Amino acid sequence: MREVYEMSEKKKDPIIKDYEKLRNEVVIDKVNEIFRTQPEPDFVEEYGVMTVTFNKDKWTEKNLKKMDLNARQVKAVMYVKEKGRITNREYQDINTISNKTAYLELSNLVKKDIFKVLGKGKAVSYSLKVMER
Repeated sequence: MREVYEMSEKKKDPIIKDYEKLRNEVVIDKVNEIFRTQPEPDFVEEYGVMTVTFNKDKWTEKNLKKMDLNARQVKAVMYVKEKGRITNREYQDINTISNKTAYLELSNLVKKDIFKVLGKGKAVSYSLKVMER
């Protein structure tokens, strides 16, 4: 069977070969983009069987805890998933913390590429970086 396939490959028109190569490169690029924007899959081996679980949502509590976020930061990400954005004041209110602590923890989320900054000065708010698409 393999020999037949190889022979048919040799007979293909060069234009078709170029098209197929380009198509394959586009597919590979798309798959790589998905892996860059989606959470890392979970790999579990039990009794010699490997199971791979692909998660659709990168921002689950389980994945966020793997990113070394504290409980307040996880709460903020869940809030942003629901509301679309969060301000420093909202972060203070939902976590009962000071302005300085809110600023430091929100800045940490920006540094970890989880949040992006929207606006300037008193109008600053934060949204999930993945929502840029």
